[in-house]
Amino acid sequence: MNQYEQKNKLPVPYNTSNKNKPTDFPYSYNNIVSENFLKIIRQLNADFEALESVVYYNGKNFENYCAQSGNSDGRIWGNFYTIIFPEYKLFNWEKSIYTSAISHVTGEKIVTELKELRLDKKLIDWNIDSLQKNNFFILAEKPVVLLCTENAKKEIEESGLTGIQFEEIVAI
Repeated sequence: MNQYEQKNKLPVPYNTSNKNKPTDFPYSYNNIVSENFLKIIRQLNADFEALESVVYYNGKNFENYCAQSGNSDGRIWGNFYTIIFPEYKLFNWEKSIYTSAISHVTGEKIVTELKELRLDKKLIDWNIDSLQKNNFFILAEKPVVLLCTENAKKEIEESGLTGIQFEEIVAI
């Protein structure tokens, strides 16, 4: 999903073959978050859209799982949300290591395989007002990469959310 297309009716369905309870950020490539993670996003972001999502085990409604969860619609683990985060063009095309293609959706150059990410300091400075009110965001050039500020990292670590890994990004 991205800001240009929404193909599914709500709630957005996702199937998993893993019957273990998902973490707070179980499917990062789709930006699916738990209710607890959504609470932090609401505190730290002015701009985002949260689409109710349902995670099914093997696409089936198992009565015993549903009875345990109390959800008659087949959802097993409670509420999840697909988040559409604000997008920023911050990618440093000269200093990053990547392969690229032209997006079929936007017609613009995008990153298809990312080996080393560098952000463009000038573009960050140019977008600073918007970035200060959005502690979570994605790169327009690589929408599956979710970025956050140091403030958001601290809030996540203090909250005890699971399934989230951090990697420091350099701005040049």
